Amino acid sequence: MGAAQGRVPGWTSRSWKQNIDTKKGFLDNLRKQFSGNDIAAQGTDNNISITEPAIPSDVPVSPRRLMTVAAALFLSTLFGMGLALFLEYLDDTIRTTEEIENYLQLPALAAIPAMESMPKRKLLLVGAGKEAMNCRRHHHC
Repeated sequence: MGAAQGRVPGWTSRSWKQNIDTKKGFLDNLRKQFSGNDIAAQGTDNNISITEPAIPSDVPVSPRRLMTVAAALFLSTLFGMGLALFLEYLDDTIRTTEEIENYLQLPALAAIPAMESMPKRKLLLVGAGKEAMNCRRHHHC
């Protein structure tokens, strides 16, 4: 019974020996690779040398905030002016009688005057109360 406890079913001493030999081969290969890496690292000459120690600057190199803000302001102004000129170029509205005469090569027969002199009506809020009604009746708002 003691001999039966130490055995694994299906494994013979030959398969155990083959398994051990395989694992020894893997271990030998790993040792060779590891020692080869050490030898390669030791054998290479290094041509890097320190000429002078690095000293950090007191003033940060980046970001340059003032320069960035100035460039953004300049570019946005340039873009705004370009957009205004482009929109003016696209506008084909006729505003004066002279423009009509130049565009159509015909005289203008009549012009409708702008009525900017009329007082604008004040809008009252719904439910504004008695003050709003009194204000409206007596025209002192």
